[in-house]
Amino acid sequence: MRKLNLALALASGLVGGIVAHYLAPLSVEAQSPAPVPTEVRARSFILVNDKGTVVGKLSAEPGSRPAIRLFDASGREIWSAEGPVLRAATGR
Repeated sequence: MRKLNLALALASGLVGGIVAHYLAPLSVEAQSPAPVPTEVRARSFILVNDKGTVVGKLSAEPGSRPAIRLFDASGREIWSAEGPVLRAATGR
């Protein structure tokens, strides 16, 4: 009787291990981190404050020189630079 119990215990452990192996979901392995980009490309970069208001813009639109524009809280342009020439905004 004792040998039968031992044999049943071993057999049930073996069957349980095999069933668990095929029914259990596969384990997830960690992925390697994404590589750090060496450059960022965009037509423009918009700088906003904590309320979402645009306060600055760096852009390179087709057919024009690169430009940096700064805006006040109401959205009016207060300063800009285009290409090699700097100019103050007139407020118009």
